Amino acid sequence: MNDYSLKLANYWRNSLADAENGNGALFNSHVKTYTVLPMAALAAGCLPAEQVELLFAGEPAQLLHVDVTLRPFVYASRPEHRKARNGLPAFITPILCRVSVTRDGRIYATGPALVPRDILEPLDYDNFTLGAQYDLDRFLAAQEAPRFEPPASGTDVDPEQYREKWISYLRYCKNMFHTVCNAWDGAEDGFDPVNYWYLFKEQKADGFSFNIVALYDHLRASKPDVPLFERFAQRGSTADEPCLAANSLFASRRGHAGDEYALAPAQRDSLAHLLAGDAGDILAVNGPPGTGKTTLVLSVVASLWAKAAAEGGEPPVIVASSTNNQAVTNIIKAFGKDFAAGTGPFAGRWLPDINSFGAYFPKASAEAEMARTYQTKSFFLELESQAYLDRAQQAYLGRAAMAFAGDPQPTLKNTVDKLQAEIRLRQQQLAAIEQTWPRLVAARKAIQDLLGDDPRAAISRLETQLRLQTEQLASTQARLKDFKHYLAHESLIYTLFGWFGPIAAKRLRLAKLHVDEADTELQSAVDVHDMERRLTAAVSHAAQSLKTLEAQRERVDELLRGEQRELLNWQAVIGVLPGATGKPAAQVTLEDCDAWADTSLRFETFLLATHYWEGRWLMEVAEELPLILKSRKKMAARPWKKTGGAG
Repeated sequence: MNDYSLKLANYWRNSLADAENGNGALFNSHVKTYTVLPMAALAAGCLPAEQVELLFAGEPAQLLHVDVTLRPFVYASRPEHRKARNGLPAFITPILCRVSVTRDGRIYATGPALVPRDILEPLDYDNFTLGAQYDLDRFLAAQEAPRFEPPASGTDVDPEQYREKWISYLRYCKNMFHTVCNAWDGAEDGFDPVNYWYLFKEQKADGFSFNIVALYDHLRASKPDVPLFERFAQRGSTADEPCLAANSLFASRRGHAGDEYALAPAQRDSLAHLLAGDAGDILAVNGPPGTGKTTLVLSVVASLWAKAAAEGGEPPVIVASSTNNQAVTNIIKAFGKDFAAGTGPFAGRWLPDINSFGAYFPKASAEAEMARTYQTKSFFLELESQAYLDRAQQAYLGRAAMAFAGDPQPTLKNTVDKLQAEIRLRQQQLAAIEQTWPRLVAARKAIQDLLGDDPRAAISRLETQLRLQTEQLASTQARLKDFKHYLAHESLIYTLFGWFGPIAAKRLRLAKLHVDEADTELQSAVDVHDMERRLTAAVSHAAQSLKTLEAQRERVDELLRGEQRELLNWQAVIGVLPGATGKPAAQVTLEDCDAWADTSLRFETFLLATHYWEGRWLMEVAEELPLILKSRKKMAARPWKKTGGAG
C-alpha cells in the first residue's frame, strides 16, 4: 500500500467515522448526541470530572487520552413565532476542533481546527454558507496551527505553560473564524451566540459504518497490497489502452452459464476485457435494462469458477455490490434461476437441496424473511451437519458412478481428480481452436498477399502466362535452331570471304531474307553473328521468364498446400463443437466457434467445475466438521465455509 493511498485511507476513515459530526450547519437531531458544556470549561481548557468519567467509560485502563471533537462557538437560530425558521439550520458551529482529552480533563490540540466544508462555498446545492473554501485554504497556508500533545505517562504538567498554549489555541480558532467567515456575527441572519459549547467523542462509528471503519483500520495497520484501493486513490489518470480485437482471449473465457444461448458480441468483448485486466483494474460496462448485464455477470462467474477448478487452487470470492439492495438481489436471483441445468450425467447439481449458486446474508432481523426466498446463513448452517454430509456424499458418489461408468465405486478424491481432468481437456480443446485459427488466417493472408482478393482468377492468369511463355520459349528456340541450320548450309565462299565488305553485305541481306521481315530485332542486326547473338539472347530471356513463372507457380502451390494443411487442422480441432458439423470447415470462422463453444465446451466446463467444487466442499467439510461443530457450541452460529461449492 503506497503512502498516498495510506493518507487517503486515513482521511476517508476519519471522514466516515465523523460523517454526521463533521457538519457546521446542524439541526436538532444532530445535537442530541452532543455533550453541552459551560463556557468556563472552554476558557480553562479543562472538562468537569464527571464528563471525563463518561468519556473514558468502557476504555482500557492503560488508555491515557481519548479523541474528541469540540465546537467552541455555537450560534442558535432565532425562532419566529416560537418555531425554527424555514430553510435554516437550528445551529451554526463555524469551527470544528479535533482534540484529545486526558484523564485529568485537560484538552490538547492534537488535530486540525477547520471551518466545516458544508458552510463554505462552492457547493453543488443551495445552502447556508459563511465563507469560501479558498479563504480557508489560504488561511491554513499562512497560519500554522498551534498544536500540542498530551504528556507522557507520569509526567507533571505546568499549569501556566498549559494555560498559555490553550489560550493561544483558542485565539487561533477565533482568528480562523473571523478571517474565513468574514467576521460573521449571526445577527443579520437571525442567529445568536449561546453561552455553551459542544463536545462529541470521536471515532465511534456504528451501524454499517462500523464494519467499514474497521476495514480502514485494518488497511492502516497492516498496509497490505491492495491494487484496487490504490487504483481508486491514484492522483493521475491512467494512459489509454487499445481495445482487444473481436473474439480475443478465446480460451481464457472458460465457462458459460447456459447451453441454449451464446453471449452476444458486446458481452463477449466485455468478458474478454475483464479477464485481460490486471489486479486493481476497473471495467465499466454500460447498458440499459434488458441488454444482458446480468447474463454477463453469470459468464464472469462461470469463467472464474472454471479457471480456479482447472488450476486446483481456492475458489474465487466474487462480491456483488450496489447502491441499492434491488440490484444485488437481482443478481442473487439470477444465480438461482439463470444457470442452465443441462442434460446428461453431468446435468444439474450432484448435491441435494441446493437450488442456487448464490448466497445472501442479510441483517439478522431480516434473516427469517429472506430465508424463504434465498439461501441464507441458516440454510448453510443446516448443510454443515453430519446428517446432511452423509446424505450428500451418497448422492454425489451415485451421480459420479453414472457419469464415469468405468468406475462403479468412485471415491470423492478420485471423482474430483477426474472432473478436473475433464475440465483441463476442454481447456486444451479451446486452446487448440484459439491457436489453430490464426495459423489458418495467416495461410490465407499469405495467399491473398501474393494473389490478391481473387486467388482463383490470379492462378488462372498465371497458368495462361505459363502456357504462353512455354510456347514463346519453344518458338524462340526453334528460330535459333533454324538460323543455325541456315548458317550451316551457307556457301563456303560466304564463310571464307565474309570479312570482305560487299560479300559480308550480301551475306547479311540473304540472312535477313531468311528470317521474318517483321522481326525488327533481327532486321536491325549489323551482321550474321549479331543476328545469332540476338536469337541466343532471346532464347535465354524466354527461358528465364519461364523459370520465374514456374517459381511463382511453385510458391502458389506451396501456399495452397499450406492452407489445405491448416484447413485440415482447423477441421480437426473444431470437430469437438456440435455446431461445426453442419458447415464446411473452410466457411467456419472463429466467431462461429465462439458462439458454439459457449453452449457446448464452455457450458460443459461450467457443469464439470460445479461438480468439482461440490466434491471439494464435501472433502473439506468431512475433514473439518468436528471442529466446526465444536466451535459452534462455543460461539454463535458461523457462516458457511468459504469454499462454498454447494452455494
